[in-house]
Amino acid sequence: MKSIQKAFYHSSDFTVRQVDWRKGSSAILCFYASLVDAKEVQRILYTIYARLDTEKPFWSETLVSTLERFSLPQAVKRICNGETLIVLPNSGEMLSLTILNEVNRNPDEPNNEHILRGSHDGLIENLDTNLALLRKRINTPALVVKSFLIGKETNTKAYYLYMDGVIKPETLQELEKRIQAINIDYFYSMGQLSDELEDSVWSPFPQLLNTERPDRVVANLVEGKVVVMTNTSPAAIIAPVTFFNSSF
Repeated sequence: MKSIQKAFYHSSDFTVRQVDWRKGSSAILCFYASLVDAKEVQRILYTIYARLDTEKPFWSETLVSTLERFSLPQAVKRICNGETLIVLPNSGEMLSLTILNEVNRNPDEPNNEHILRGSHDGLIENLDTNLALLRKRINTPALVVKSFLIGKETNTKAYYLYMDGVIKPETLQELEKRIQAINIDYFYSMGQLSDELEDSVWSPFPQLLNTERPDRVVANLVEGKVVVMTNTSPAAIIAPVTFFNSSF
C-alpha cells in the first residue's frame, strides 16, 4: 500500500485501502475517486464477495475486465485510465474493473471563453468532475492534487494541483505558505481566494489567471504553474502569471 501511495504522490483524489477477501485474507482496493463511481465500486465488491466461495468465476458476472499478475507500472497505467484495481498480495494478482464516474452537469464550453478550434467542454461546480476532465488530458500520476479547507465557519473544500517534476519547488512552497496564511471566517467567492493569494489587490498588472477551460488549465500545469479550485465555483485560479500569460 505504501508503494502504491508513493507512486501516486499521495494525491487527495487517489483512494487506496485494505478490504476483506477470501478466507480471512485481505486485498488492496485503489482508484481515482475523480474518475470512478465510488458507490458502484462498493456494489461490485458486494457482488464479488457473494461469488468468492463458488466454483464459477465471479468476474464473468461483474465489470472485471482483466485478471493479471501485479505490476506497479501496469497498475499505474490502468488507474490513470480510469480503472479500479483490486490487488491480491497473497497471489500476486490484480483485478481490473471499469467503473466510470457520472457527470452531474454537462461540462459545456464557458460562455466567456469560446474558441473556434479545440475542446468545447468546461469546468463545473463539482470537483470530482473537474478533476476527471483534467486527468483524462494528463494521463500520469505526476498530476498531484492536495486538498485544504477555506473559512473557519464554512469549511469549504478546495484543492491545489501541480505537476511533480515540472513545478519549481519555490513556487509550490510560496503557494502553500499563502494558503496556510488564509484567515477568513466565511468563504463565498473565488474573489476572496484571489485576494488572499495575490501579492497586492491594487496592482494594475495580472498576478493570477482565472479560467473555466480544462485545456487552458492543463496548458498551464505542464508549464509549471499551480492551479487552485473549489467545489463552489467552475473557475480555476492559475498562478503565477505574467501579462503575457493573461492574454493566452
